[in-house]
Amino acid sequence: MSDSIRTYEDFLNLFPERPRNKAGDGWLVICPVHNDHTPSLWITPADNPDFIADFKCQAGCSREAVLEAKNLTWADVRRNGRSSIRGDSNNGIPCQPVNGRAKQAQNRVDTPNANYVNGVNLATLAEAKHLPVDFLKSLGISDLEYNGQPSVKIPYYAEDGTERAVRFRLALTAAEGARFKWRKGDHALPYGLHRLAIIRKAGWVLIVEGESDCWTCWHYGIPALGAPGKSVWPMPWGEYIEGLEVYVWQEPEAEDFVLRVLKSAPSLRYITVPDGIKDISEAHIQGFDIPSWLEGLKAKAESGQALKARATNEGLARAYTEARRVIEADDPLELVQDAIRGLGYGGDLKPALITYLAVTSRLLEMRPGAMPDHLLLMGPPSAGKNYTLGRVLILLPNEAYHVIDAGSPRVLIYDAADLQHKVLVFTEADSLPAGEDNPAASAIRNLLQDHHLHYVVTVRDPVTGDYTVREVSKPGPTVLITTSVRSLGAQLMTRLFTLAISDSREQISAALETQAALETEGVKPPDGALIAFQLYLQLRAPIKVRVPFTKELGAAMAKMAAAPRILRDFARLISLIKTTALIRHHQRQLNAEGQIIATLADYETVRDLVNEMYIDSSTGATSDIRKLVEAVIRLDASRTEGGQINNTTLAKELGTGVKQITRRARKAIKLGWLVNREQRKSYPADYAPGEPLPEVEGLPILEELTGLTGLTSGVSTVFEAKTEGVDRLTPLTDDDTPPFTTGPHESAIGLPVTEAIEAWRAAGAPVIHLEPGVNCLDLEKLLSRPDVPQEHLETVRAWLQQHKGR
Repeated sequence: MSDSIRTYEDFLNLFPERPRNKAGDGWLVICPVHNDHTPSLWITPADNPDFIADFKCQAGCSREAVLEAKNLTWADVRRNGRSSIRGDSNNGIPCQPVNGRAKQAQNRVDTPNANYVNGVNLATLAEAKHLPVDFLKSLGISDLEYNGQPSVKIPYYAEDGTERAVRFRLALTAAEGARFKWRKGDHALPYGLHRLAIIRKAGWVLIVEGESDCWTCWHYGIPALGAPGKSVWPMPWGEYIEGLEVYVWQEPEAEDFVLRVLKSAPSLRYITVPDGIKDISEAHIQGFDIPSWLEGLKAKAESGQALKARATNEGLARAYTEARRVIEADDPLELVQDAIRGLGYGGDLKPALITYLAVTSRLLEMRPGAMPDHLLLMGPPSAGKNYTLGRVLILLPNEAYHVIDAGSPRVLIYDAADLQHKVLVFTEADSLPAGEDNPAASAIRNLLQDHHLHYVVTVRDPVTGDYTVREVSKPGPTVLITTSVRSLGAQLMTRLFTLAISDSREQISAALETQAALETEGVKPPDGALIAFQLYLQLRAPIKVRVPFTKELGAAMAKMAAAPRILRDFARLISLIKTTALIRHHQRQLNAEGQIIATLADYETVRDLVNEMYIDSSTGATSDIRKLVEAVIRLDASRTEGGQINNTTLAKELGTGVKQITRRARKAIKLGWLVNREQRKSYPADYAPGEPLPEVEGLPILEELTGLTGLTSGVSTVFEAKTEGVDRLTPLTDDDTPPFTTGPHESAIGLPVTEAIEAWRAAGAPVIHLEPGVNCLDLEKLLSRPDVPQEHLETVRAWLQQHKGR
C-alpha cells in the first residue's frame, strides 16, 4: 500500500503523461491500460468521503486494471488506508461492499488481506445468533486462525455435498473491520446447495442474504438458500430454483436484490421487512415464533413483477423529469452533437453520431429477421477508434453497456452479465471468437442476428464422473460494438456495419486543432439530462417503432442491389431509421398499436450520416478509394514510357500521406480495381488501372423516395399518420387538444372533473405516470379528451385517491 497518496492531487500526479485536459472539476489523462494517445481516463475528486479520488476510463478499461497498472489497490485511494479490501463501483463512485464485488459471481472472488480488530470464534458467533454451537458444527462450520486472529470457517457445498468454496468470518460486526473474505481462488455460489433435495421435497424455497439467515431457517426446518451478498445473484443460478415456489426476503433498502433474483425466477414473491426487523436471524433473536410468523408473512408476500413494474415506473418518472429538456427538444440529436463536440471530439462528427445511433438501436423491439446496428469501427492504429467509442459511452448510463476487455474468446459465454437491450463492447476485436466453424463464434453470430445466444457445453458430473450437457442461454437483443485495424471473418462481417475512421489530413488537422483548444479551454462535461435520456429509454425497452415507407424504400434499394448481403444491410438501415425516430419520439406520432411512426425526415438524417458507410459496406468503394483509383486512371492516361505511378506520386497528387495511399491501394488491388505492375519484391509499387469501379450505389435520395411514396420530407411531417389513430407519446397531450370541458370521465375517476383538476393543481401539477413510457403532463387536457384509455383513467383515479386530502 502506498503511503504517498493522501490527497486528490497526489493521486492525479501518478498520471504525469501528456497531454492532459481539464474536464469539469477533474482531468482527462492518459490511461495506462490501453494504447492511449488522447486522454480518456477521467479523474475527479471522489463524492464518497471514504475515498480520495474517483476515475473512469472512457474507452472501457476497468478501474481495477487502472489500479493494477499503477501497482495500486483500492486501499491506496481510501482515505487513511483504513482497509485493503477492494472496492467496487456504484454509479461511478467507489465504495467498499461488505460481501465483496458485484462480479464475484462471474469472476474470482478472492480479496486482499484486510485489517481486523479482534476476530471472532464459533462460540461467540453462536451466542450472537442464539443458535447452538453443535448445530453450527453439524453444518461444517468450525474455528480457524486467520492471519494470527480467530475466525470462523464457513464451507460452501455443492449439491453432491463436496466442498466447493470457503468463506471466512473475520469479525462479528462491521464496526470491527471487514467481516468476510473468500478463500483464494474460490468462486461464489448459493449457500446451501447440499440441501436442494430437502428444498425440492418441500416444493418452495426462501432466498435470504448471508449464511446466518440460512442457519436460522434450517434450525426451524425452513427450506432456504443464501446469497453471499445482496449484489450477488447471477441469472444462471436460476437453475437451482427452477420449478420451485420462490420467496425472497427483502431487507431494508434492498429492492435491487429482489429484482436481481427476479431475472432468474420470474414468478417469485417477496417478503417485505416488518418494522424493526432487518432479517430472519434478528427476528429469531427477538424471540419470534419463526415458523408461524413466516407463514403469515408468506401469505402477505407481494409479486416480484409488481415490484419491478413499480420500480420501473418510479425510475421512468425520475428519468423523465431529469431528461425532460432533451426529450422535448426540437431535435435531441442536435444536443447529442453539441455534447460530443464539447467532450473534445474534433473534425467530422458523423462517426460519433453513427455510433450513438448504433448503441441506441439496442432499445428497439426486434421481430424475427430484424437486426440492430452492430458496428465495427475500423482504421489504422491511433486513428481514434476507441476515442470515438469512448466519447459516445460517456453519454450512456452504466446500465446500458457491458465492456469485455482483452481475454479469452469464450469469456462472453461464461460471463453472467445480462445482455438484453444492452451494448456489448469488445474493446479489441481480437477477443472475439474467431473461425467460421468455431462453436463460440457461431453462438455470437446467432446472438447478433437472432437476438439470443445459445451455447451447449459438456460438464463432468462430480459424483459419477460422466459428462452431461449444459446449455448456456442469454436473451438479447444485443448490439455489438468493436474496433479493429482490419476486417474480421466473412460471416461476422456480414452482420456488422463497417465504420471507417478517417486518417485523412483534414481529419488529423481538425483533431489537432481540437486538442490544442482543450489545453486552454478544457473539456465540457456532458449534460446529465443526456444520460438521463438514455436511462429513460432503457427503462422503456423494448420500444416499438414503425417505418411506413419500408416497402417503397425496399423497392428503390432493390434496383441498385449489388451484393447478396443486401437483405441484412436493409434490415440495419431500417433499424437506424427506427432509432432516429425513437430519439425524436416526442416529435413523432403513435399509432393504435403503440408504435412510434418514423418520418421521411428520419430517413433523411440517416442517409446523410451513413450513405458513405453503406457504399463501403456493400461495395468497398469508399470515396477515398474512388479518388485513388480515379487518380491512377488519370495519371495512367498521360504516362510516358518508363514512367511510374507509385505511392509518393499519388500522395503528391491527392495531398495526403504515403501510408494512407499504401493502405488504400492495397485494398483497391485486393478488390481488383488496381494492379501493381511491379512484381519484384522490395521495389516501389507501380500502379495501373484494373477492373472498372462499380457504379456509386448509395442509398436512394429523398426526392426519389418522396416520388415513390407521395410524401413530403419536412421534419414536422407525419404523412397521414393521423388516419391510424395516433397520439403523441410524451406528453400524452399536445397543443391540438380542444379546450377543457367537463368531459365524460367523472364516474371513471370517482370525482367531478373540476375537482380532479383542482386537486392536481394543488399538488403542483406533477407528471402522472400512466404506464411504462407514457406520462400525463397536463391532466386538464387529458380529461378533456373523449378517447382516453380506461386503464389510464383508472391510474388517474388511483393517483387522486392517494393524494386526496393532502
